[in-house]
Amino acid sequence: MGKRKRLKSRERATPRLSSDASHSVEFFMRPDDGAVPSLETFAAWPNKAARKLLPVLAAVAETPPKKFAGGGKWEAMHGTCTGMYEVRARIDGVHYRLFCVLDVLAENVDRPLLTVIDADSKPNGEVFAESRYVELSELRDEYFRPDENGRPVRSLAPASLVASYIART
Repeated sequence: MGKRKRLKSRERATPRLSSDASHSVEFFMRPDDGAVPSLETFAAWPNKAARKLLPVLAAVAETPPKKFAGGGKWEAMHGTCTGMYEVRARIDGVHYRLFCVLDVLAENVDRPLLTVIDADSKPNGEVFAESRYVELSELRDEYFRPDENGRPVRSLAPASLVASYIART
């Protein structure tokens, strides 16, 4: 049996998009049941949370994300959630969070993706339980899970569904 040839990055089947480019905002949809965790949570929040978070999300995507300087509104996560980011807003004593991943390996797109995988809120001064961070890391891993051929598969909410949720805000 011959030696396997190691592919150089420019020869990979899935080319890497530039993380220096502006990103497209997408929302993760669970492939097994069609649930969109972030939008389902987001829809239950007060309208002023959406009015604060959506412009930040758009600004982060356009900047691009790794260059965004938003004074605590866009932060990298650590520990169990390394590789994830959060868009933050505090309104009336409640912290609202959109949990995101950056995806430079997505296929059939013209720019990298900033994908919102979940959302949550907590009262000021409280912390999320470690089990919540484990859930988030599992969603991150589910989003990036390759198909049986090792190709990236991204399950994203249809634009019409996203628009219907956002129209409610």
